[in-house]
Amino acid sequence: DHITTLTSSTRMRIRSAENLTSLIFNTVAAKQNESVRQLTVVSIFFLPLTFLTGYFGMNFDPMPIVQEHSDAFFWWIASPVMGMTLAILMTKPALRKIAEWTHRP
Repeated sequence: DHITTLTSSTRMRIRSAENLTSLIFNTVAAKQNESVRQLTVVSIFFLPLTFLTGYFGMNFDPMPIVQEHSDAFFWWIASPVMGMTLAILMTKPALRKIAEWTHRP
């Protein structure tokens, strides 16, 4: 009877250890997914800015938009895009920090 109880207790603890290992791996995977999501958002916003930089960085004469507006037009487009990107990316971490500060004892 004791051996049966010991065997079932051992199996239960093995299952519990496997579940804890699975939980740890799932938590790590969730954090990595969040990092990949943030990198994707950054890429979505900064790829057009990279294109604009390449476009306005061309140095030849027959480009009237570059000659007429020079650097001001680029910054007029790029600044709001960068500001929105930073606001979107920093909202969730800022809310998380505020939640941590309010729940401290």
